[in-house]
Amino acid sequence: MHVHLGGYARGEILIARDGKAYKTKGSQFIRLVHPALEPLRAVGVEPKLKVVIDDSKIIKGEASLGEDSDTLLEAIKEHQQALGWAGIDLGRLPKPENKLVDGRLRFVLPKIPFSIGKLLGGTIAFGIDGDTVVFEGQATIVVAGQKGEVQVARDERGGRMPRRVTVSARLVGGGSWRRAVTLREPTAERARLRQALAPKLSELPAPAVELRLELGELTESVGTQAELVRPRGSRLRGRLREGLRQVRAAVGIDAVCTVVEVAPWSRIPETRAILVPRDD
Repeated sequence: MHVHLGGYARGEILIARDGKAYKTKGSQFIRLVHPALEPLRAVGVEPKLKVVIDDSKIIKGEASLGEDSDTLLEAIKEHQQALGWAGIDLGRLPKPENKLVDGRLRFVLPKIPFSIGKLLGGTIAFGIDGDTVVFEGQATIVVAGQKGEVQVARDERGGRMPRRVTVSARLVGGGSWRRAVTLREPTAERARLRQALAPKLSELPAPAVELRLELGELTESVGTQAELVRPRGSRLRGRLREGLRQVRAAVGIDAVCTVVEVAPWSRIPETRAILVPRDD
């Protein structure tokens, strides 16, 4: 069975029917393709996501390099230079939060101590949470005998535009509310986001104590520009890819498929080929 989790893990797992339920035959592994782990792949380390479906019918798992989940932590320690880390005490790396829940992987190293000479010292958290990179912390800076506190954070969006936004609320008296909107085209303009979300906010069943806005499935580019002539070649293919990604964000992964022949010799037309979701 083909498994595709966000933009960070994909592959195939073997499942077997057990009565009315389906289970995996032991632990199954698919590739972790998150961009934050690219430095490890560049030095020959291939992170994987261990997937298990048991009697609970819930998909469980964790990030690893094999059966032992600690192997990924050891690889991070061994390849500090490849990751571009400086001033981090890898001998004091804490045990990571490493779990797959509701189809979302969270692999985070909390409170990693670091120091840069006598100038800067503190802790950071690093890891991945679904498609998002976690990189945040705090430190004390010392200049001319004076101390100050600084916050460390990563701009995840980096100028890219969301294809999909989710608004959620914590309601008065308890309870929660959540709605997702797939944009007609990617945008980060406040006016257009307000226009897309306003009808959803009118559906709130009770006054809200807190509102949260989540940007999802960001574009690869940081903007678009109208063209005077019809695009050709690689530019046309790039535009088509962007269009397919937007369709997938709106309808789901099965919206864009490729026809794959599996039994071209069959006398039954319906069994000669199957539809497989595209990864690109």
